[in-house]
Amino acid sequence: MFDKLRNAFKSFTNTIVNSITTTELSEDKLSEIRDNLFMQLVESDVAVDVAEAICDAIINYLRGGLKVPRFGDKELMIRNGILEVMNKLFSEIQDVDLISEVTRELQVKKPVILLFLGGPNGYGKTTTIAR
Repeated sequence: MFDKLRNAFKSFTNTIVNSITTTELSEDKLSEIRDNLFMQLVESDVAVDVAEAICDAIINYLRGGLKVPRFGDKELMIRNGILEVMNKLFSEIQDVDLISEVTRELQVKKPVILLFLGGPNGYGKTTTIAR
């Protein structure tokens, strides 16, 4: 799954780099880029709401006056911009105190059910849950 996401963002970055001939992207090009990224994210099993939020944030960043030098490393500049947008999106997610939440739920009902979502094999899921 992570490889699919990495490829989606790499393809997205390449699309932008290849389409920039001036310092601005047209609304039509931004719409096309957004649609392509959205489809790649959804095909990589990203939830539709999350894919929309990511696409909107990145397109707003690109629309907000991204100035790319005519010469130089356009790909690096765009990649850094996308990383900045993604970091901002993830930093807005509130932390959850799992112990407090479980304690609160135990007062209302028993048993408390926790769902752990998987990831690639060998990444320590079972070890983490056992701890």
